[in-house]
Amino acid sequence: MVTDSEINEVFYQCFVEATQGQTPAISIGGVVCNKDREETIGEDIVVITTNVVGDEFPQNALVNINAYTFDVPESGNGLVRNGQRLSQLAKAIAKYLDGLSFPNMELVIENIAEVEEKSINQHYKNFRVRLFIYDNFS
Repeated sequence: MVTDSEINEVFYQCFVEATQGQTPAISIGGVVCNKDREETIGEDIVVITTNVVGDEFPQNALVNINAYTFDVPESGNGLVRNGQRLSQLAKAIAKYLDGLSFPNMELVIENIAEVEEKSINQHYKNFRVRLFIYDNFS
């Protein structure tokens, strides 16, 4: 049986690798795994496994991958969403997720949504990713 903690760790490590090196697949400040995000308010990726179904294989899991970015100043009107950066992050993460492959598991991006976080002047792209797990994969 695969647990939510194991899934979080696998995706956390994947995104850490994707954001490091000379030419990272995803250029962003950092990666956070299943933590209270208030500790790390910045431009980052947050990985949270919200639901693992099944005590035996096959299992089904739902993972939320959120890519946060800061709002930007608009002349005289405060802050607005940084649409260009959100689009850039969404494309990079979607491409990265499409290229991920794990033995004994299928990954499907079910939805990509945009969410506003007014209290911290940020927006984020939420990737809802469904996993179909047939055996241990970590």
